[in-house]
Amino acid sequence: MNPPVTDNTLRTFVGAVGVFAALVTFTEHTVQSLAPVLILSAGMLTYSAMDEAYDLPNGTNWLVYGLGLVAVGVFLTLSYTAWIGGVALLAGFWFILDGAVTIRYGSARTPHEFVSGAESEAMLRMQILHTVHRTLHESDQPHTPTELDGACNLTESRVRSAVFR
Repeated sequence: MNPPVTDNTLRTFVGAVGVFAALVTFTEHTVQSLAPVLILSAGMLTYSAMDEAYDLPNGTNWLVYGLGLVAVGVFLTLSYTAWIGGVALLAGFWFILDGAVTIRYGSARTPHEFVSGAESEAMLRMQILHTVHRTLHESDQPHTPTELDGACNLTESRVRSAVFR
């Protein structure tokens, strides 16, 4: 039987507990001064474990992060200063709403075709754009795609693709 949580999540949890214990032990930090970081870390670790176990929908991470920021905002408002807590609360509510909308309706953006293809294709296009840009930047006159293909040592279709997209 497979455990619901992977070893990687358990190692992250143990490592985080060790780092916080070391900070409290070897520095002047207290548990109260590290509470905002502890709240966010605990929330995100809990989310990671729940996502591995139940395959949560996209946007849940923003929802959990927003809830953590709201908790941090409440803590900061009550313990330290209201304006910093208010900023954390506002950011938290933004993340909660964004996560809820993403869960309900899906991602608002689809990746552009330039970056959604294979990595090698995206890198090739970036190199072509760089070559065309460098050639145009170093030139004193405007060029047509036909003139650029010879100057850049590229095919005319590649130059047209770089210039007109």
